[in-house]
Amino acid sequence: IQEYLSLCGPSIERIEKVGDDWIYEIEITSNRIDTVSVVGIAREAGAILSRFNIPARFKPPQIKAPIDNPVLPFTIKDPKNLCNRLMAVVMNNVSVENSPEYIKNRLLVAGIRSLNNLVDITNYVMLEIGHPTHVFDYDRIKTNNFLIRQAKKGEKITTLDEKTYELFENDIIIDDGTGKIIDFPGIMGTANSVVTNETKRIVFFIESNDSVAIRKSSMTHGIRTMAASINEKYPDINLVKTALFRGIELFEKYAKAKVASKIFDIYPNPVQDKKIEISYEYLTERIGVTIPVNKIKDILLNLGFKIYEKNNKLEITDPSFRFHDVSQPEDIVEEIARIYGYHNIPSQLPPMVYIKQPEDTERLFQYQQVIKTYLKHQGCFEVMNYSACSQDLLEAFDLQTKAYLEITNTISQDIKYLRQSLVPLLVKNIKDNEGYKSNLKLFEIAKTYIPTEKDLPVENFKIACVVNTSFADLKGILDGLIKELNIDEVIIEPAKNNLFTSSMQGNLICHCDPELSRGRSYNPEYSSRDNPVNIRRPIGNGIATSPAFRERQGPRNDNDSIIGNFGKISAQYTAKLQLKSDVFAFEMDFTEFISTARLMPIYKKFNQFANIHLDLTIEHNRPYNEIISIAKKTAPNLIDVSLKDTYKNNLTLHFVFAADDRNLTEKEAMEELEKIKKLI
Repeated sequence: IQEYLSLCGPSIERIEKVGDDWIYEIEITSNRIDTVSVVGIAREAGAILSRFNIPARFKPPQIKAPIDNPVLPFTIKDPKNLCNRLMAVVMNNVSVENSPEYIKNRLLVAGIRSLNNLVDITNYVMLEIGHPTHVFDYDRIKTNNFLIRQAKKGEKITTLDEKTYELFENDIIIDDGTGKIIDFPGIMGTANSVVTNETKRIVFFIESNDSVAIRKSSMTHGIRTMAASINEKYPDINLVKTALFRGIELFEKYAKAKVASKIFDIYPNPVQDKKIEISYEYLTERIGVTIPVNKIKDILLNLGFKIYEKNNKLEITDPSFRFHDVSQPEDIVEEIARIYGYHNIPSQLPPMVYIKQPEDTERLFQYQQVIKTYLKHQGCFEVMNYSACSQDLLEAFDLQTKAYLEITNTISQDIKYLRQSLVPLLVKNIKDNEGYKSNLKLFEIAKTYIPTEKDLPVENFKIACVVNTSFADLKGILDGLIKELNIDEVIIEPAKNNLFTSSMQGNLICHCDPELSRGRSYNPEYSSRDNPVNIRRPIGNGIATSPAFRERQGPRNDNDSIIGNFGKISAQYTAKLQLKSDVFAFEMDFTEFISTARLMPIYKKFNQFANIHLDLTIEHNRPYNEIISIAKKTAPNLIDVSLKDTYKNNLTLHFVFAADDRNLTEKEAMEELEKIKKLI
């Protein structure tokens, strides 16, 4: 029996012989609360053992319904329907004595201490039928009235173990109609209504509670009883009647009790049958073997399901004890497969299916590695933050939490809202570490999450870098990164982002010109898939295109797109976080950024003709980038220009001129330099 049940049903960890009986130690999963009883295990055994040619058939308990005898007054009220079902009966002429030996022994091996026949019967019914029960001393409830209600804040109870608890407003309790609490239903009884050796009349009471409420109250107050453990896992609501009738039967037999009231049954919302439709083809496809139809029907019937066959399909009705466990066709497949025996299903590898990876996957990984290596060489440390942040952090940056996706079951308030930017957490990283290191440079490549009207958010892959050194450091890192990725041009334009100081911020713009991109040369190692953007025409001659990082001149065109922003974090935010120094940051859309990049620079044949080097000192009366832009547009033979020196308000620029097909004369170079001088 141990072997067969473990193969197809509840796992029997060990068995032990005690006297003439056997003790089974059975592991029950939390979803199978129907098997936390002798009846439940017997039902499983009846379905399983017959599969191994053992003549076993489950026989449900045959319990006679008691006859009403309304001798003693008693009322139950549940005005708010806080309980799913309530049943109770009053019994008199009770004799309190020791339980029969077999009941005491069975309770003992189950880990329950025998007290007296009244308490023992309630525990015995719970173990046998699978639903907790409770017994009250009728004469200690002076009003003969049960009122089911929610506790009031500050109310206290003293439980059977003489411990006092202060209740919360959502706790469900029973009082006697005068405000006196006499039970903590579904969890533990109270000391003021417990049966004693002098008890002559009892109230036998069973309720089916809201499992969520039971779990919450039990865990909040730390009262972990067997009754609470069962009630919080949705026991069968129809077991309430079976358990009540079985208890009455045992009280009459072993306590000489007599029914002295009507049978109370408050059942406001009876459970409706749940039907699941499934085809034989579906079963065969999911299980992997063809099981004869008659065996499928036998398995389901033995497990307590009702079946109706129509059009080569089965309409299956769940038994009430599987109402919360079996809810979809896949659950039916599992039930049939486990009883048939997983060991009877041949093992085979699933068919090999090649799933093509997205083309960008490898490319994204390559660029990540290049970028991370570059940033490490610049003295930056990589950070891997959680994808969520706290409400306090959002509020520190004046961000509204209602605009963010909230994690409903978060394990910590520090990871409650899915972030839309990498910068706030990186700034917090600066705060957390600035006491250990003065010059911090941190970066992160990760996803952000933008809410949508649909269920799933938009996930954007971003890169961000934060430093507490200087703006020049940040700009140098960004400028070097652009060059490292062979990006032709990134343009800066003024921006208005509340995150940054108004006088020190900007948008980063990438230009994608389809006309220019047609001329891209092909490298078999780095195909066009790896190089989807245009090449800006190089100025003059040189081995590779020189990247540019300049301010915008004129309006943005249709081929320009904002890929990110940068600047100095506003002082109001650094003050809230109590940072010791200024913080500078840039953040870009990673996918957009690398779409303009190349792993290899564009090769251009080396110029064999001589270069002419000239210097020019001018008054610094306009933006430096504007000066450079004018020079490049004016001189066709200019191949390079750079800042050589500054003095007060003057700039000394170094120009390099060369022709593609001949040696350029100094006169020609001077003429071009004069044109530049006039324009700037």
